[in-house]
Amino acid sequence: MGGGSGNHGLRVCLIGLGACLFASEVALSAATWQSYEFIESLRGSPYNLRVVGEGLESVTSIDFDDSKNPQYRSFLNDLVLSESTTQDKKAISRLNILGPTDLGTIVHESFHAYKANFIDAVPSMKPMKLWMKQRATVVFPHLPAGKRETALEEAYAVFIESTIVAHENVVRTLNHDAKHCERNRLFAQSIWQQNWKSKVIGYYYRDSVAEYWSDKVKGLLRRIFSDEPAQTENAVYDERGIGPLDKSWIASNILQNRFVASFENTFENEENLLACRL
Repeated sequence: MGGGSGNHGLRVCLIGLGACLFASEVALSAATWQSYEFIESLRGSPYNLRVVGEGLESVTSIDFDDSKNPQYRSFLNDLVLSESTTQDKKAISRLNILGPTDLGTIVHESFHAYKANFIDAVPSMKPMKLWMKQRATVVFPHLPAGKRETALEEAYAVFIESTIVAHENVVRTLNHDAKHCERNRLFAQSIWQQNWKSKVIGYYYRDSVAEYWSDKVKGLLRRIFSDEPAQTENAVYDERGIGPLDKSWIASNILQNRFVASFENTFENEENLLACRL
Protein backbone atom coordinates (compact mmCIF):
# COMPACT_ATOMS: atom_id res chain seq x y z
CA MET A 1 0.00 0.00 0.00
CA GLY A 2 2.47 2.60 1.19
CA GLY A 3 5.69 3.28 -0.57
CA GLY A 4 7.43 6.07 -2.28
CA SER A 5 11.03 6.56 -3.09
CA GLY A 6 12.47 9.05 -0.66
CA ASN A 7 15.39 8.31 1.62
CA HIS A 8 17.16 5.02 1.10
CA GLY A 9 17.88 3.97 4.70
CA LEU A 10 21.49 2.87 5.00
CA ARG A 11 22.28 4.42 1.66
CA VAL A 12 22.48 7.74 3.49
CA CYS A 13 26.10 8.10 4.55
CA LEU A 14 27.45 10.42 7.21
CA ILE A 15 30.74 8.79 8.17
CA GLY A 16 32.63 8.40 4.95
CA LEU A 17 32.37 6.66 1.60
CA GLY A 18 33.91 3.38 2.71
CA ALA A 19 31.52 2.94 5.61
CA CYS A 20 28.62 3.96 3.42
CA LEU A 21 29.42 1.32 0.82
CA PHE A 22 29.75 -1.29 3.56
CA ALA A 23 26.42 -0.29 5.07
CA SER A 24 24.77 -0.51 1.67
CA GLU A 25 26.01 -4.07 1.20
CA VAL A 26 24.67 -5.01 4.64
CA ALA A 27 21.29 -3.49 3.75
CA LEU A 28 21.08 -5.51 0.58
CA SER A 29 21.57 -8.82 2.37
CA ALA A 30 20.20 -8.45 5.93
CA ALA A 31 16.64 -9.64 5.19
CA THR A 32 17.52 -12.32 2.64
CA TRP A 33 16.71 -15.15 5.05
CA GLN A 34 13.20 -13.75 5.53
CA SER A 35 12.40 -14.00 1.81
CA TYR A 36 14.70 -16.83 0.67
CA GLU A 37 12.19 -19.70 0.89
CA PHE A 38 9.48 -17.64 -0.77
CA ILE A 39 11.75 -16.57 -3.63
CA GLU A 40 12.95 -20.15 -4.11
CA SER A 41 9.33 -21.32 -4.30
CA LEU A 42 8.75 -18.95 -7.23
CA ARG A 43 11.17 -20.84 -9.48
CA GLY A 44 9.34 -22.33 -12.44
CA SER A 45 6.37 -20.01 -11.94
CA PRO A 46 5.62 -16.78 -13.86
CA TYR A 47 6.03 -14.88 -10.59
CA ASN A 48 9.77 -15.46 -10.58
CA LEU A 49 10.34 -11.83 -11.53
CA ARG A 50 13.28 -9.51 -10.90
CA VAL A 51 10.97 -6.96 -9.28
CA VAL A 52 10.04 -9.57 -6.66
CA GLY A 53 13.37 -11.27 -6.02
CA GLU A 54 15.59 -8.20 -6.18
CA GLY A 55 13.02 -5.99 -4.50
CA LEU A 56 12.69 -8.30 -1.49
CA GLU A 57 16.41 -8.97 -1.22
CA SER A 58 17.19 -5.25 -1.17
CA VAL A 59 15.33 -4.43 2.06
CA THR A 60 16.92 -4.47 5.51
CA SER A 61 14.11 -6.39 7.22
CA ILE A 62 10.50 -7.53 6.96
CA ASP A 63 8.04 -6.92 9.78
CA PHE A 64 4.83 -8.97 9.95
CA ASP A 65 2.30 -6.84 11.79
CA ASP A 66 -1.47 -6.65 11.34
CA SER A 67 -1.64 -3.40 13.33
CA LYS A 68 0.04 -1.55 10.45
CA ASN A 69 -0.83 -1.22 6.78
CA PRO A 70 1.37 -3.23 4.40
CA GLN A 71 4.02 -0.82 3.20
CA TYR A 72 7.56 -0.21 2.05
CA ARG A 73 9.17 2.31 4.42
CA SER A 74 11.83 4.14 2.44
CA PHE A 75 13.36 5.85 5.48
CA LEU A 76 14.14 2.44 7.01
CA ASN A 77 14.35 0.52 3.74
CA ASP A 78 12.16 -2.20 5.21
CA LEU A 79 8.78 -3.84 4.55
CA VAL A 80 5.68 -4.27 6.67
CA LEU A 81 3.47 -7.19 5.61
CA SER A 82 0.33 -8.71 7.09
CA GLU A 83 0.61 -11.73 9.36
CA SER A 84 -1.30 -13.82 6.82
CA THR A 85 1.81 -13.77 4.59
CA THR A 86 3.83 -15.75 7.14
CA GLN A 87 3.43 -18.90 9.17
CA ASP A 88 5.96 -18.11 11.88
CA LYS A 89 6.03 -14.27 11.92
CA LYS A 90 9.64 -14.50 10.80
CA ALA A 91 9.69 -15.28 7.07
CA ILE A 92 7.38 -15.06 4.06
CA SER A 93 5.43 -18.25 3.37
CA ARG A 94 6.07 -20.30 0.25
CA LEU A 95 4.00 -19.65 -2.88
CA ASN A 96 1.76 -22.71 -2.50
CA ILE A 97 0.60 -21.49 0.91
CA LEU A 98 -0.24 -17.92 -0.05
CA GLY A 99 -3.60 -16.79 -1.38
CA PRO A 100 -3.96 -14.45 -4.37
CA THR A 101 -4.47 -11.31 -2.25
CA ASP A 102 -1.40 -11.89 -0.09
CA LEU A 103 0.72 -12.69 -3.13
CA GLY A 104 -0.45 -9.49 -4.81
CA THR A 105 0.38 -7.45 -1.71
CA ILE A 106 3.90 -8.88 -1.54
CA VAL A 107 4.55 -8.04 -5.18
CA HIS A 108 3.05 -4.55 -4.70
CA GLU A 109 5.42 -3.72 -1.85
CA SER A 110 8.34 -5.42 -3.62
CA PHE A 111 7.83 -2.98 -6.48
CA HIS A 112 8.23 0.00 -4.13
CA ALA A 113 11.49 -1.46 -2.82
CA TYR A 114 12.66 -2.26 -6.35
CA LYS A 115 11.98 1.30 -7.49
CA ALA A 116 13.80 2.85 -4.53
CA ASN A 117 16.83 0.57 -4.57
CA PHE A 118 17.20 -0.15 -8.29
CA ILE A 119 15.18 2.06 -10.66
CA ASP A 120 16.05 5.22 -8.71
CA ALA A 121 19.56 4.18 -7.70
CA VAL A 122 21.22 2.09 -10.44
CA PRO A 123 22.70 4.14 -13.34
CA SER A 124 21.85 1.52 -15.97
CA MET A 125 18.17 1.80 -14.99
CA LYS A 126 18.04 5.56 -15.47
CA PRO A 127 15.81 5.28 -18.58
CA MET A 128 13.13 3.62 -16.41
CA LYS A 129 13.49 6.34 -13.79
CA LEU A 130 13.15 9.06 -16.42
CA TRP A 131 10.12 7.33 -17.96
CA MET A 132 8.28 7.31 -14.64
CA LYS A 133 9.25 10.90 -13.92
CA GLN A 134 7.97 12.02 -17.32
CA ARG A 135 4.76 9.98 -17.07
CA ALA A 136 4.06 11.43 -13.63
CA THR A 137 4.04 14.90 -15.19
CA VAL A 138 1.75 13.78 -18.01
CA VAL A 139 -0.73 11.79 -15.92
CA PHE A 140 -0.86 14.05 -12.85
CA PRO A 141 0.10 17.54 -14.14
CA HIS A 142 -2.08 19.29 -11.55
CA LEU A 143 -0.20 17.88 -8.54
CA PRO A 144 3.03 19.23 -6.99
CA ALA A 145 6.12 17.51 -8.40
CA GLY A 146 6.74 15.23 -5.42
CA LYS A 147 3.09 14.20 -5.19
CA ARG A 148 2.93 13.46 -8.93
CA GLU A 149 5.68 10.88 -8.72
CA THR A 150 4.18 9.27 -5.62
CA ALA A 151 0.74 9.09 -7.25
CA LEU A 152 2.16 7.46 -10.37
CA GLU A 153 4.26 4.98 -8.38
CA GLU A 154 1.23 3.96 -6.34
CA ALA A 155 -0.90 3.58 -9.48
CA TYR A 156 1.79 1.38 -11.03
CA ALA A 157 2.02 -0.69 -7.84
CA VAL A 158 -1.77 -1.11 -7.69
CA PHE A 159 -1.88 -2.32 -11.30
CA ILE A 160 1.00 -4.73 -10.72
CA GLU A 161 -0.81 -6.10 -7.67
CA SER A 162 -4.16 -6.42 -9.45
CA THR A 163 -2.49 -8.22 -12.37
CA ILE A 164 -0.89 -10.79 -10.07
CA VAL A 165 -4.18 -11.33 -8.21
CA ALA A 166 -6.11 -11.63 -11.49
CA HIS A 167 -3.59 -14.14 -12.84
CA GLU A 168 -3.87 -16.30 -9.74
CA ASN A 169 -7.67 -16.19 -9.93
CA VAL A 170 -7.64 -17.13 -13.62
CA VAL A 171 -5.38 -20.13 -12.97
CA ARG A 172 -7.58 -21.27 -10.08
CA THR A 173 -10.70 -20.86 -12.23
CA LEU A 174 -9.22 -22.91 -15.10
CA ASN A 175 -8.24 -25.62 -12.65
CA HIS A 176 -11.49 -25.63 -10.70
CA ASP A 177 -13.65 -28.12 -12.59
CA ALA A 178 -12.52 -29.76 -15.85
CA LYS A 179 -16.13 -30.80 -16.55
CA HIS A 180 -17.13 -27.17 -17.10
CA CYS A 181 -14.14 -25.87 -19.03
CA GLU A 182 -16.08 -23.67 -21.43
CA ARG A 183 -17.89 -21.89 -18.63
CA ASN A 184 -14.69 -21.59 -16.63
CA ARG A 185 -12.79 -20.27 -19.63
CA LEU A 186 -15.34 -17.53 -20.27
CA PHE A 187 -15.27 -16.49 -16.64
CA ALA A 188 -11.46 -16.55 -16.59
CA GLN A 189 -11.32 -14.37 -19.70
CA SER A 190 -13.67 -11.85 -18.11
CA ILE A 191 -11.41 -11.65 -15.03
CA TRP A 192 -8.37 -10.96 -17.19
CA GLN A 193 -10.06 -8.48 -19.51
CA GLN A 194 -11.52 -6.55 -16.59
CA ASN A 195 -8.08 -6.19 -15.05
CA TRP A 196 -6.67 -4.58 -18.18
CA LYS A 197 -9.70 -2.38 -18.88
CA SER A 198 -10.27 -1.07 -15.37
CA LYS A 199 -9.23 2.45 -14.48
CA VAL A 200 -6.30 2.49 -12.07
CA ILE A 201 -6.10 5.73 -10.10
CA GLY A 202 -3.11 7.04 -8.20
CA TYR A 203 -2.83 8.33 -4.68
CA TYR A 204 -0.36 10.22 -2.57
CA TYR A 205 0.11 11.09 1.08
CA ARG A 206 -0.25 14.24 3.10
CA ASP A 207 3.14 13.73 4.67
CA SER A 208 4.85 17.11 4.57
CA VAL A 209 5.40 18.89 7.90
CA ALA A 210 2.76 21.52 7.09
CA GLU A 211 0.22 18.90 5.98
CA TYR A 212 0.90 16.78 9.07
CA TRP A 213 0.18 19.60 11.52
CA SER A 214 -2.75 20.87 9.48
CA ASP A 215 -4.38 17.44 9.67
CA LYS A 216 -3.60 17.19 13.39
CA VAL A 217 -5.34 20.51 14.10
CA LYS A 218 -8.33 19.58 11.91
CA GLY A 219 -8.61 16.24 13.71
CA LEU A 220 -8.55 17.95 17.10
CA LEU A 221 -11.25 20.44 16.06
CA ARG A 222 -13.33 17.59 14.64
CA ARG A 223 -13.21 15.77 17.97
CA ILE A 224 -14.10 18.92 19.91
CA PHE A 225 -16.92 20.31 17.80
CA SER A 226 -18.50 17.26 16.14
CA ASP A 227 -19.15 13.57 16.50
CA GLU A 228 -17.28 12.84 13.28
CA PRO A 229 -14.27 10.59 13.96
CA ALA A 230 -10.80 11.90 13.19
CA GLN A 231 -9.33 10.69 9.91
CA THR A 232 -6.62 8.12 10.36
CA GLU A 233 -5.73 7.57 6.71
CA ASN A 234 -3.72 10.34 5.10
CA ALA A 235 -3.88 8.93 1.58
CA VAL A 236 -5.41 11.27 -1.00
CA TYR A 237 -6.87 9.57 -4.07
CA ASP A 238 -6.76 11.34 -7.42
CA GLU A 239 -9.43 10.98 -10.08
CA ARG A 240 -6.87 10.64 -12.85
CA GLY A 241 -5.27 7.30 -13.54
CA ILE A 242 -2.93 5.36 -15.75
CA GLY A 243 -4.02 4.03 -19.15
CA PRO A 244 -3.02 1.45 -21.78
CA LEU A 245 0.36 3.08 -22.47
CA ASP A 246 1.43 2.80 -18.84
CA LYS A 247 0.05 -0.73 -18.50
CA SER A 248 1.93 -1.83 -21.61
CA TRP A 249 5.17 -0.33 -20.24
CA ILE A 250 4.65 -2.11 -16.93
CA ALA A 251 4.01 -5.43 -18.70
CA SER A 252 7.24 -5.09 -20.68
CA ASN A 253 9.62 -3.50 -18.17
CA ILE A 254 8.40 -4.73 -14.77
CA LEU A 255 6.47 -7.92 -15.49
CA GLN A 256 8.94 -9.10 -18.17
CA ASN A 257 6.15 -9.74 -20.72
CA ARG A 258 4.86 -12.70 -18.75
CA PHE A 259 1.56 -10.95 -18.06
CA VAL A 260 0.15 -9.11 -21.07
CA ALA A 261 -3.27 -7.85 -22.14
CA SER A 262 -3.85 -10.84 -24.42
CA PHE A 263 -5.47 -13.67 -22.47
CA GLU A 264 -4.22 -16.30 -24.94
CA ASN A 265 -0.63 -15.03 -24.97
CA THR A 266 -0.48 -14.90 -21.18
CA PHE A 267 -1.84 -18.35 -20.45
CA GLU A 268 -0.84 -20.45 -23.47
CA ASN A 269 2.56 -21.13 -21.91
CA GLU A 270 0.89 -22.58 -18.85
CA GLU A 271 -1.43 -25.00 -20.60
CA ASN A 272 0.43 -27.96 -19.11
CA LEU A 273 -0.51 -26.64 -15.66
CA LEU A 274 -4.18 -26.13 -16.43
CA ALA A 275 -7.03 -28.61 -16.23
CA CYS A 276 -8.83 -26.62 -18.94
CA ARG A 277 -6.78 -26.25 -22.15
CA LEU A 278 -7.04 -22.99 -24.01
